[in-house]
Amino acid sequence: MTDMTLGEMIAAHSQPAPPPYVAPPPAPVIPTNAAEAVARLNELKGTAEWRDQYLSGSSSHAKELRALEAVINNGDHPDVDRAMAGISEPGGIQSSNHVEMIATAEMLRELGASEGVIRQTLNNDPVTQQEHDAVARLKRAKMADAEWSKKLFAGDRSVRLEMVLADIVLSSRIKSEAA
Repeated sequence: MTDMTLGEMIAAHSQPAPPPYVAPPPAPVIPTNAAEAVARLNELKGTAEWRDQYLSGSSSHAKELRALEAVINNGDHPDVDRAMAGISEPGGIQSSNHVEMIATAEMLRELGASEGVIRQTLNNDPVTQQEHDAVARLKRAKMADAEWSKKLFAGDRSVRLEMVLADIVLSSRIKSEAA
């Protein structure tokens, strides 16, 4: 038997039980290099649920965004990485170069270019003379092909991508030959 009165027993059981413990979700894994951080940030921005929670003031989402931006800002090419992620430059005023880089990355993605091609384009990486010459020959041959040209002018996406990639190579700097 207990030493409690009936009233004490009722009072003791009238308090609500504490809610069950719910473990917080695991912390997101933050990539260690800028290219992976850009990919993760673009993935998150494309997820409506993540975006809505971030915009609703989720501190864990804001922390993840800041961590990804820190990795991007500490990469080898932070300007390119920020542009590929669609992140504005620090401060309120954006340079036209940065805005153009963001638009170029978006346009190339829409055409189906790989992230590597986009990065190479924004970095203005040089090509070899052999690459340049081969692409020049290929472009001449493609433009002489009436069926291919017809597809290009009709807006065929894969043909447009071929033309854009050729133009990127042909407008790229040529690597200087080692003496």
